[in-house]
Amino acid sequence: MLENDLYEKLRSTAIGSVMATSPKFPGSNEPDSIRFHSYLAPNFHMSWGHEFFVSEKPGLQGFVDSEQFLSHQSGIAKNLKMWSVAIKNTCVDMDT
Repeated sequence: MLENDLYEKLRSTAIGSVMATSPKFPGSNEPDSIRFHSYLAPNFHMSWGHEFFVSEKPGLQGFVDSEQFLSHQSGIAKNLKMWSVAIKNTCVDMDT
């Protein structure tokens, strides 16, 4: 039973954090900074993906904090008519 509880907690946290990158209002291009920040540790930072791709894109090199990520997201979103996030499937890999 504890394994199922852990699985569900990890799964729901993963889904929630991905969905926190959704627009603030459906059909809008405004990021939801409050919801996004609710999933982050105070010292959050991230970097982008595949090494070769990033090496070709100077704007994606290095680490960003939450405000830099939201600024990046806003910069991309303003060029879109609309956007949304949809999770099609999930998998939680638990090595117990």
